[in-house]
Amino acid sequence: MSEIYTPKISRRATLRWLFAASIASSAYRSAYGRRVRSRANTGQNGHGNSPDMMNPTVPWERTMSSDQLRCTAALGDLILPESPDGPAPSALGIPEFIDEWVSAPYPLQQADRGQIFSGLSWFDEEAGRRGRQFADLHIDQRQELFNEVAPQLSTVSQTPAVACLRRLRFLVVGAYCSTREGLNYIGYSGNMALPSYPAPTDAEKSIVAQELKKLGLL
Repeated sequence: MSEIYTPKISRRATLRWLFAASIASSAYRSAYGRRVRSRANTGQNGHGNSPDMMNPTVPWERTMSSDQLRCTAALGDLILPESPDGPAPSALGIPEFIDEWVSAPYPLQQADRGQIFSGLSWFDEEAGRRGRQFADLHIDQRQELFNEVAPQLSTVSQTPAVACLRRLRFLVVGAYCSTREGLNYIGYSGNMALPSYPAPTDAEKSIVAQELKKLGLL
C-alpha cells in the first residue's frame, strides 16, 4: 500500500512562502526578459482577492492530488537530499508549499501549474514502466530516473520532465532556504547583536580616505 504524504506545516506558513517566492520569482524572470504580471486575480474563477495574512482565510483550495504530493515530495528530496547539515525538504513541508503555489489563481502560478503537473505525470508514467509510481520506486530507481533528466536543466530543453524539474528546483530551494533549518544549512545567522565593533583596518581606512579626497572632503 502506498504511503500517504502527511502535512507538516500550517496554511499560514505556506502562504508566507507563496508571497515571498512570488516576489523572488518575478524578479528572476524579469531579469531574464520575461514580463510577469503579478496582480491578484480579483473575481475571475470565483477566487476573489488575495488572502489577508492577518486573518488567513484563503479564497482557494489546494488542488494537488495525494499522488502528485507524493511525487513532488520524492523529487524534492532528490533535489536537496537529506544530509547531516539539514533535513530533507519533505520533512519541512516543502511539498505543501508547492501545492499552495500551483493552486494559487495568479498568472505566474497558473503558468507553473501546467508545467509542474505535466512533469509529475511524466515521472509517474516512466516509473510505471518499472511497475510502480515514482514515489514507490526504490531510491536507486528514483535516482536513476532523476539523473536522466537533471543534466538537461542547464540546456534550452522544454520537455515536460525538464520544465517541471527546473521550476521545482527553483521553488524547493527557495522555500527550503526560508526555513530555520535551511538558513542553518547555508550558514546564515541573520541579524545578531555584536558584543563589540572591530576597528576599521588600515586598508579600509585607506579606501575611505581615497573616496573622501575624490569628493573634496579631505
